[in-house]
Amino acid sequence: MTALLEVQQLNKAYGGLQAVSQCSFEVATGSITALIGPNGAGKTTAFNIINGVLAPDSGTVLFDGKNVTGLLPHRLTRLGISRTFQITRDLGEMTVLENMVVSAPAGGVRSLLGSKILQRERDRALELLDFVGIAGLASLPAKKLSYGQKKLLEFASVLMSDPKLVLLDEPASGVNPALMERIIDRIRLLNEQGITFFIVEHNMPVVMELSDWIIVMAHGEVLVSGSPAEIQENDTVLDAYLGRA
Repeated sequence: MTALLEVQQLNKAYGGLQAVSQCSFEVATGSITALIGPNGAGKTTAFNIINGVLAPDSGTVLFDGKNVTGLLPHRLTRLGISRTFQITRDLGEMTVLENMVVSAPAGGVRSLLGSKILQRERDRALELLDFVGIAGLASLPAKKLSYGQKKLLEFASVLMSDPKLVLLDEPASGVNPALMERIIDRIRLLNEQGITFFIVEHNMPVVMELSDWIIVMAHGEVLVSGSPAEIQENDTVLDAYLGRA
């Protein structure tokens, strides 16, 4: 299987702290790949470099065969990379529908500043809100949503750009089991339609249930990678989580 995302020898330091060190891995096209590791392993830093929030000190990020190292997030979105955050981000005074339109590649903010939202964007936004189960909340201010509903809104909004690769940062964090099952179901459906997912997650049952492939980081480096079954049996991974690595 070909790699949609390739990370090669990434390095990033904050002062004397080496957050990511010689980090290399691949995310296969059409896969659901998880990035796991104990707190401070460098997972979020790697994610932030991949989607352009941070620039690496050195190293390369390739997406669909193109060097995208250091490109800003909005440029990466146009190329096909979308990302959610561990702490949901929304424009609280705007409606749920308007939050969706801001994420659209065509009209976006320009639509909101103009006389009306583009009809095709409205239709697409409502379709995606229905897909995640919150279409009935489209006219509600985003600040009125529950935490779980905000998670669904952010998940739906990253789909507005028709991404090839979706980076999910802690999708299971703070959500109840029923909502988590809905998110897992939607990830699987989208994956079957051809979207590749790369997920940072601490919830190991979710990781093991959902992932095709798992990459394990500790101390800024990639320890091992493998199938869920292989990772569960790997002593190096167990040591890392128990603090012995």
